[in-house]
Amino acid sequence: MPDPHASFAKTRRASPAAGAPAEPPATVMPPVHRDCRPLYFNAPELRQIDQLLDIGGGPGFVASLLKEEVPRIRITVFDLPPVCEHALEIFRASGQSRDLGAHSGNFLADALPSGFPVMQLSHVIEMLPPELVLFLLRKIHAALPPFGRLIVYGNACDAMRYVKPGSASPHDAAPLSPHEINRYSTRQYVQWLRMVDFSTVQYRGDAAGNLFLTATK
Repeated sequence: MPDPHASFAKTRRASPAAGAPAEPPATVMPPVHRDCRPLYFNAPELRQIDQLLDIGGGPGFVASLLKEEVPRIRITVFDLPPVCEHALEIFRASGQSRDLGAHSGNFLADALPSGFPVMQLSHVIEMLPPELVLFLLRKIHAALPPFGRLIVYGNACDAMRYVKPGSASPHDAAPLSPHEINRYSTRQYVQWLRMVDFSTVQYRGDAAGNLFLTATK
């Protein structure tokens, strides 16, 4: 696998579209091993998934690590063309290209691929202003089939309030710099998901300020 400490910066440039900005935001440095995100990789919900669309999934490090955790899973990264090219190189180098793929596009300007029972936003929502959060969540809700699910992983300013006793991990990644993200609350995440008509929303957090949510259509 290529050196994970090389260039992680996402190239995010696309043609503008009505109602959406020309460039999705740059996202965070992806994990290089599962212990960077134990709240995410330990989630039992992930073990129930056969097929996943990773929206804004970047160069594929999360997808590659998740494939190691859940061997049966098939994942498609949806991101801009240069990012997808990088992801495909990583999947080929890791021998995972049979079940890991990429679909190029701008998740703010282009239609989302259909046919996925589960979609994911990992460190995407906190990169967007509120009006674009709702814009994207509505697109996802419309693209999901009935009873489809959305997984959201990111940072919340109050996530540590939702830590189960004894569940904190010293290995979890530190919260992002406040200069890089919007500090939304767990209540705001849940409110947005319910505003776009997700019927069930479940969530939990950790002591590092990370939040894991699942929403069912």
